[in-house]
Amino acid sequence: MIATNIPYTAVNNTDEYYKWNTENTITPKHYKSIRLDFNDDITISGYGEYAVGLFVESKLTPPVVTAIQNRINTNNTYTVYNTGEALSSSGTSLRSQLIRRHYAKNYAKIGLLPHSQNVNGNPNVTNVQLGDNVLYHVYTNYNSYLNADRTVDNAKLIFLVDPELEFSSALHHTYQAQYRFTLDTTPQRIDDYKGTGKTAYVFNLNNFTLPKVPGTFSGVDRMYYTFKPTTALSEGEHTVESFLSWDNNSTDASGNDPNTVYSSTVVNAQRGISFLDKYDANNNGNTNDRLSYLSFKFNFVPPRAVILTKKQKLATDTAYKSIIKAEKGDIVEYKLSAWNNSIDNATAVNIMDILPYANDKAIVKDDSGNYVSRGSRCTLFCRDL
Repeated sequence: MIATNIPYTAVNNTDEYYKWNTENTITPKHYKSIRLDFNDDITISGYGEYAVGLFVESKLTPPVVTAIQNRINTNNTYTVYNTGEALSSSGTSLRSQLIRRHYAKNYAKIGLLPHSQNVNGNPNVTNVQLGDNVLYHVYTNYNSYLNADRTVDNAKLIFLVDPELEFSSALHHTYQAQYRFTLDTTPQRIDDYKGTGKTAYVFNLNNFTLPKVPGTFSGVDRMYYTFKPTTALSEGEHTVESFLSWDNNSTDASGNDPNTVYSSTVVNAQRGISFLDKYDANNNGNTNDRLSYLSFKFNFVPPRAVILTKKQKLATDTAYKSIIKAEKGDIVEYKLSAWNNSIDNATAVNIMDILPYANDKAIVKDDSGNYVSRGSRCTLFCRDL
């Protein structure tokens, strides 16, 4: 017993129950346990109501502090245990609770993992046709131990796809969500990303922060990204790449630097998982950074129809591409291709090519019956055929 009589405060709501509002100063010494004996019966409701609460403030002894420091210095964790237990008048245990306090060096790790590639909601289908929705379910995972919040600087999730695969939508799913960031569902589009000939859709993960918590923090945030193929997509296998990029990363697999968020990604070639920064996604001039990279594959089956494709190149280039960058005065060469993928011969084929001009509109109505803008900002003149 600490004292014969300890004053208490009667309360009638949960907030007051957890409020430290009674101070009982005692002489500091090494107590191995604290026991409160009651000389009157206490009735405890069977409906989960609170009965008696006890607040205890303790301080570790110098030998324990030294042991903790020695364990931390060897990059290990030291755990302190405290147990509270309620006993009946006969001495049997009514309820017990174990409280752990972990001591370790601070660290922070994140990664990007694949859940599935779904074609029209089916994760078992890999053949994609015109009109299909291809959804990528990916998630960020967290593993940190911090005594202060740590920001993931300039975090971005990037999808790299064929130009003929168009972005449709993005969603931050609520299931198991830790909401460690705010997903900007309107991406920046970068054509011919890093000279790959592919199109990058860059999604900002704003206000990305790993929190300070009493122990280890872990969890996930799930995201859905949907794309649709166009008629210009070539037949056969296609690869979709996705990677998580941030600025305060490291080339090391792990560490305790107070300003660094390390990659938790482990290479799994079978699942298309890697930590390689193959495109210098964070634009720091170093492709040795450890980030988080995924790849998916699908097979495109074009429609049984006459398919018209259009590609272009600068007169100084050799390869035709779906999307190029041209400056004023450049000569652009277009290549139109008609491919008969139907089961019959195609006859009386007519091709009309409408060159762009400033503020032009499509010559065919959309599903709503409108002639939508083509997005052209300059006029193109035909030089020769």
